[in-house]
Amino acid sequence: EFRREGSEGIYLITMLPYRRKEAKARDASGDLAEFLEPTPMVQSDDPGIVAKAKAIVMGIEDPTERVRALAAWIHTSLRKHYTEVGGLSAKETLRTMGGDCSEHATLFNAFARAIGIPVRECSGYVFLSRQGGRHAWSQVWLEGRWMHVDTVVNCVGADPRYILMWEH
Repeated sequence: EFRREGSEGIYLITMLPYRRKEAKARDASGDLAEFLEPTPMVQSDDPGIVAKAKAIVMGIEDPTERVRALAAWIHTSLRKHYTEVGGLSAKETLRTMGGDCSEHATLFNAFARAIGIPVRECSGYVFLSRQGGRHAWSQVWLEGRWMHVDTVVNCVGADPRYILMWEH
């Protein structure tokens, strides 16, 4: 339970365990195909995106370690700042080497898809220390389940700070 008094009132969040049935293991030709395809924002088929993603994970075979390498590269390489325009594409984010949580997630998603790891973008709320706010991050399909990846703070794996409101 989290309670905070703010200028607009008292906020109380109670987190209860939720056991969602995980999907059965699926391959890329089934239900996960949409999480491997390029989109207008996540240009995972762009030659520059593909080359950079492959260079980052060169020599790494384990899928989880590949995810960690991509997340760490984005975390340490991209400047963290709000963009003046709404959501940059993965190509534009790679070109400018900066952005907020949305751009970090979009570039990670393009990298992951470029190397064959199913990924989706998530948005919701995250709580850091005693403060929270709207946030975007990613989830990758590994070991038969969706796993959180937040490149802004370089977090890979389960973390109770995240409240998922929307996945796409």
